[in-house]
Amino acid sequence: WAPGCGHINFPEIIKTLQQINYGGAISAEILPEPSPEESVRLTIEYYKKLGL
Repeated sequence: WAPGCGHINFPEIIKTLQQINYGGAISAEILPEPSPEESVRLTIEYYKKLGL
C-alpha cells in the first residue's frame, strides 16, 4: 500500500521527526501494485498533504 493507505500513522511519525529536528531523507518503498507509477503518484500526493 502507498503511504496513507495502510495502518501506519504517518502524521504522528512526521510530527515526531519534526519535534526532534530530523533533517534527513524520508523514502517510501514502491510496490508493484496497483502499478509502480500509481504507487509513486499516490506517495507524492500523500507526502504533499503531510507538508513534505
